[in-house]
Amino acid sequence: MSIHLVFLYRCRDGIAHDEFVRHWAEVHAPLVRAMPSIRGYVRDIVSPGVGPRAAWHGAEELWVDDEEAADALMRDPRFLGGPLADESLFVDTEAIVRLRTRDHAVVAGEAIAEAASLPKRMTFLKRKPDMSRAELLSYWRDVHGPLAGSVPGVRRYVQSPVVASEFSDGEPRFDGMAQVWLNDSQALQEALASPLFREQVKSDAANFVETELTVTLAVQECREI
Repeated sequence: MSIHLVFLYRCRDGIAHDEFVRHWAEVHAPLVRAMPSIRGYVRDIVSPGVGPRAAWHGAEELWVDDEEAADALMRDPRFLGGPLADESLFVDTEAIVRLRTRDHAVVAGEAIAEAASLPKRMTFLKRKPDMSRAELLSYWRDVHGPLAGSVPGVRRYVQSPVVASEFSDGEPRFDGMAQVWLNDSQALQEALASPLFREQVKSDAANFVETELTVTLAVQECREI
């Protein structure tokens, strides 16, 4: 099963949002696309309306074949001297959160074209302190997943729990990420306003995640590969 790498970004001090986005698209993205082991690549841009010192300004997503390929990528001199070195030119490198995950599609939905730019919500979650990782994965997949996936208008819904190896050096910042895609901004607003989402999905999250540590980003997805 492929590995899904997620890098959560905050723009560097002194960099305007439009400069951050331009550098990411015109300089950084070509460096990432040049890596032969990367099978998929997406840039997720947070709206500039959140302010210049918002917690996060974007997320970078990469897919590789397996954990061995992920390890090799992070050791590759071309990656170290290319995309990772370039991060310091537009990203606050001390704030980056890197996650290694695997995807579970709750709602597979229609294929999304490479050139598509769709509204999407990304939620980074941390389990409740009295819950084990196994309990989190079971509840998230078997109880919360079908509920969240049934919200009207959801085009695609994917859960990406952090792989077990990420716990070898202690607790990661998040236990996983959930992503929900919709066809357009109106569909997104209708989904968030639906009784099912407001009365059931939101309240159910408190049964398995530490809501104060949860981070939800409204982003525009730009598929590169």
